Amino acid sequence: MAKLLKSYITPHAPVIVREVGKSESILCRKTHDSMSKIGREIAELKPKRIVVLSPHGPLFSDAISVLGNNKLEGDFEEFDCKELSYEFENDISFVNKLKYSAMEEDIYIAKVDSIFCENYDISPYVDYGSLVPLHFVDEYYLEKYEVVLITYGLLDLVDIYKFGQILRKSIEESMKSTVVIASGDLAHVSTNRGGYRNNIAASIYDVLIQSVLRGDRSVYDFITHPKKEVEKSKACSFRTFVMLFGMFDRKIFRSTLLSYEHPFGVGYLVAAIDEADGISPTLIPKIANYNEDIQTKKLSDDNPYIGLAKHTLKYYLKYGRRPIIDESKYNISPQKAACFISLYDYSTLRASIGTIAPNHNNVIQDIVTNTIEAANTKYFKDVTEEDVDDMKIVVDLIERVEKIKSSLELYPEMYGVIVKSGDKIGVVLPDLVDIDSADEQLSVALEKAGIKKFDYYELYRFQVTRHEVDY
Repeated sequence: MAKLLKSYITPHAPVIVREVGKSESILCRKTHDSMSKIGREIAELKPKRIVVLSPHGPLFSDAISVLGNNKLEGDFEEFDCKELSYEFENDISFVNKLKYSAMEEDIYIAKVDSIFCENYDISPYVDYGSLVPLHFVDEYYLEKYEVVLITYGLLDLVDIYKFGQILRKSIEESMKSTVVIASGDLAHVSTNRGGYRNNIAASIYDVLIQSVLRGDRSVYDFITHPKKEVEKSKACSFRTFVMLFGMFDRKIFRSTLLSYEHPFGVGYLVAAIDEADGISPTLIPKIANYNEDIQTKKLSDDNPYIGLAKHTLKYYLKYGRRPIIDESKYNISPQKAACFISLYDYSTLRASIGTIAPNHNNVIQDIVTNTIEAANTKYFKDVTEEDVDDMKIVVDLIERVEKIKSSLELYPEMYGVIVKSGDKIGVVLPDLVDIDSADEQLSVALEKAGIKKFDYYELYRFQVTRHEVDY
């Protein structure tokens, strides 16, 4: 049987590569030096196969993707560097074995070859999440090796973790010694340096993964880190690391943290992971139970605002008409209030519809109206009532609208913003994952309204009472 020689965690910001980052690379010198150390170490290990887990390859909601062409090519031309290009041999036999082994566990792998790329309009080239660590390997490892390039899918975490197990077993049953690289940046909002706002969620994420690698926290603590907090951190590495940890299920591992820094507002962690003696209990039942608890919370109608919106959405998608609501069933105060309904699928916002002033005498009817409006957006053309239980619904009640003089009075985590110019109006809700500053919040609102930056407009801020299920 072949052996998993070693595993690594690396960042993948192209700026780390000196030919790409040029003068800015000096600001992440610690990371560059650690990546070079990994390259030299891999050259000494002499693996026949290198598996890279990257978050930036082809991404699917229902499958894990693996590049499937015999020859794999990539470059950094999109980052204004034309002097570097790469060609790799793909371990197709291993890819095929991995695909069928995963299918036996009801996990689907999309083998992304030329025909697949043509059919689905997907790039066949190696993504930068894989290229950056492989660049440092190629600087020192001159012998022939094959690669396998994998990107997680938006599957349940238990399936992502199980796939790590499958990958490990497939490596051990093959005939080639292997190194695995889990490529992923940490939190994208660590400092103000990179244009990201300071965010406690970012610091917590970066500290958590380092604590797990040091042995101060458990892998289970990492995998069950609240989804909302992961989203706020903007770390692209979360599912990649879950897959990596799945490779060590039932096993003990020890880690060496080579470096950590965040010079551009993004956490760069470099670490080496070895298997240690001993065994540990499998985490799969615990993760499965955690997933079931989350699903129970999502299905629960304990929050009457979410329950009302969910009922309305299901009814409208099934019958195509507005439901008649028995208001006595919902513990909602019969007040006049404006609201927004936001619908998420796989953490992606699919619709956000609302008003800044109430249209009805009762907020219940405003919730119904805006939910139906959301259901009439383009995304919901092929959505059925059965899909609603897998969606996240957020109901925001608009409160305390007040006129302000400038964006200096905005704070995106607390206040939403309204811009008005004649009959043009733009609204952005508070505390959105993709909004990092007051200036960005204002810019998005102006764009929504079709108002130019230097046009005259009135500026308002508001707060919300947000109803959502945290998980």
